[in-house]
Amino acid sequence: MKRFVRSKIETLPQFSDLAGKFGAGIEFTLSIKDLLKGVDFRIFDGIELTVHAPFFDVNIASHNPFVMEKSISILKDTLEFCNNINVLNIVIHHNYSPFVYNFDEDYYANKFVENFQKVLEKRYGGYLISFENVFEVNPSIGKMIVDSFCRDYIGLCFDCGHFNLFSEISLEKWLGIWGDRIFEMHIHNNYGYRDDHNSLSDGVIDIKKLLQLYEPKFLTIENRNLEDTKRSLEFIRNL
Repeated sequence: MKRFVRSKIETLPQFSDLAGKFGAGIEFTLSIKDLLKGVDFRIFDGIELTVHAPFFDVNIASHNPFVMEKSISILKDTLEFCNNINVLNIVIHHNYSPFVYNFDEDYYANKFVENFQKVLEKRYGGYLISFENVFEVNPSIGKMIVDSFCRDYIGLCFDCGHFNLFSEISLEKWLGIWGDRIFEMHIHNNYGYRDDHNSLSDGVIDIKKLLQLYEPKFLTIENRNLEDTKRSLEFIRNL
């Protein structure tokens, strides 16, 4: 299991330095601004890397055709970006919200898969792709999407903070349903009220229990500042 820490381009030097001290890599949070302005790929030299795709207002299964088409374009650009660097895994939000889509998982999964096939035309690298849970109350739509593709490089990213906020089933049941299709885990903590992205010891999520239940290929600490990230790295080291 390889450890990573999250960083935007503006904080990459500081987070890379911290990650290196703990033998960790970087999960680069790619923004739409990065895609528009361009990035000097040399900044990633020597860094073990995963990428988090842009996700705010990106929805390739949207009922709004303008949003849908622009979102497809953004994810195509993301894959083309990743074709130019040595990326191990790309994390993508499918962005299904049951309350927006009236719990119609079949419609959403079918439309998502149909449009993501277009995105995959731009995949030329050997990287994995993992779809992350966000607002869903159970693991079914993630499993439906991955099963529809039936490709060994497409899997899932389990986010424990999102799970803690929205899930209606137990941790054991969710992980059992997703099983070995989980390529990556995002770990951070909260108190069940909002998506705080606290350090691993600051919240109600039992991180030790989570990692005893499942060990993914990639384990990414998702905190919002350097101090919390350092505390989380020390927490993992001391387990």
